[in-house]
Amino acid sequence: MCSSSLSLIRCLLVALSLGFHGIVWGQDQKPASDADLPSSVDLYHYYIQANGGRANIQALNTLVATGTLEAVDGDVLEFKVVRKRPDKLRFKVNFEGYTLETFYNGKQGWKELVRNDGAKKVVELEGDELLSVMADAVMESPLFQLAGLYDAMTPVAIEDVRGHEAIRVEIDPSAGIQYHSIWLSTEHFQEVKLARTDVGSDAAQAPVESEIYCSDFERIDGIYHATTMGYCTDGELTQTIRIDRIRTNVGIFDSYFKKN
Repeated sequence: MCSSSLSLIRCLLVALSLGFHGIVWGQDQKPASDADLPSSVDLYHYYIQANGGRANIQALNTLVATGTLEAVDGDVLEFKVVRKRPDKLRFKVNFEGYTLETFYNGKQGWKELVRNDGAKKVVELEGDELLSVMADAVMESPLFQLAGLYDAMTPVAIEDVRGHEAIRVEIDPSAGIQYHSIWLSTEHFQEVKLARTDVGSDAAQAPVESEIYCSDFERIDGIYHATTMGYCTDGELTQTIRIDRIRTNVGIFDSYFKKN
C-alpha cells in the first residue's frame, strides 16, 4: 500500500471524528467585533445549546458514512465508516485490486487485507497502530471533548475562513487535544477549520502545519454534519473527503466490530 493511501485513510477518520454539530444563530446574536467575543465558557455553552443540549448530542449512538477520498494527484478511493458508542469503529477502503478493512471493538483491533482473487490476510493491531485506531474511534468532536477545560480555551479573534466569519479559539496543549487552533462559524458555531503542528520522529525534520477545512453541512436528526473536508499541509491542498451519504442511529450489534 502506498503512503499516500495511508494518509488518505488517516484523514478520513480524523474528519469523521469532528462531530459536526451546529445550528444557525440570528444575525443579532453574532459577535460584531473581536471586542464582543464570548468567553470560553459561554462559547461552549452556545455550542451545546445550539445542538439541543448535551442529551441530544449523546443520543447520537451510531454513525454510518460513505463517500470518496480524492488526492490532488487524481487518486480516488471509496470508503465506508461505521462508528458506535462507546468507541467502536469499523472502516473499509477500496483500492485497485484489493480492499482494506479495519475493526476495533473498544479493546482490540484488527486489519484485514483482501485481494480481488480472494487471498486474505488478517493482522491484529498492536502498539502505535492500535493506539491510533483507538483515538480514531472516539465519536465526539474536539470542542465537545473540551467540556470543563475552559481555562485551556482562548477565543482570540474573528477571522475570515474561506469567505465566512469564524471565531478563532486557541487551545492550550494541556487540554490533550491534537489541535492548537479551532475556528467556529459565527453563524452556527460549527468547527469550520482546525489546525495542528505535526512534529516528525526525526529531530532533523521541520514541523509541518496541517489544516482541515469543513464545509457543505447537512442536518440529520438535529445535528449538522460536514460533507466536504479539505486537508492542507503547509498551506497546500493535499486531499479532499466528500461524503455522499450519512445515516445515524442505525441498529448495529457489537459483534459487527470484532473480526472473527
